[in-house]
Amino acid sequence: MKSCVRCSTIKPLDEFTIDARRKDGRNVYCRSCTRERNRESYERNKANEAERKRIAYQQNRDRFLQRNRAWRDANRDREREQHKAYYRANPDVFLRSRANRREAIEAAAKFRITSRDLERALRRHGGRCVYCGMTFGEIRVTWDHVIPVARGGAHGIGNLVPACQRCNSSKGKRTVTEWRIAS
Repeated sequence: MKSCVRCSTIKPLDEFTIDARRKDGRNVYCRSCTRERNRESYERNKANEAERKRIAYQQNRDRFLQRNRAWRDANRDREREQHKAYYRANPDVFLRSRANRREAIEAAAKFRITSRDLERALRRHGGRCVYCGMTFGEIRVTWDHVIPVARGGAHGIGNLVPACQRCNSSKGKRTVTEWRIAS
């Protein structure tokens, strides 16, 4: 049995964390007081901690990205399940983002695009993905906005290029330059 310095309650030894520096090998605070103390310390230093983490990330960006990529590769199924759970719990976020995209396309729809225009553009690019060069006989063609509609690009044939699903999805709302730099 031991008395907590903070709450003065007498508790069994397993209620105290291990501290090898102490004579009895246990911390002077019980587990609940330790948690409370840590929470208070976190609240006091929240701004400083956020700034410290931001600076550490800026100085070691490549290391953080590599670590995150390795975790995602090792936990692909777990990450997929987390995404599914998030979208099930927050369907309005997903529907709103689709609605925003649809609204942006409708607002930018100044030009009428025909299937003949798309076929001509596909021939002009040799029936290949503009970004990776994969032939569309093997895969399905998708149409990418070079300047994304979400970034003010027009929904017209002059802003559309054929792209494979993988390139189009990974490019997302970024410009080609931003996407190439990030890849």
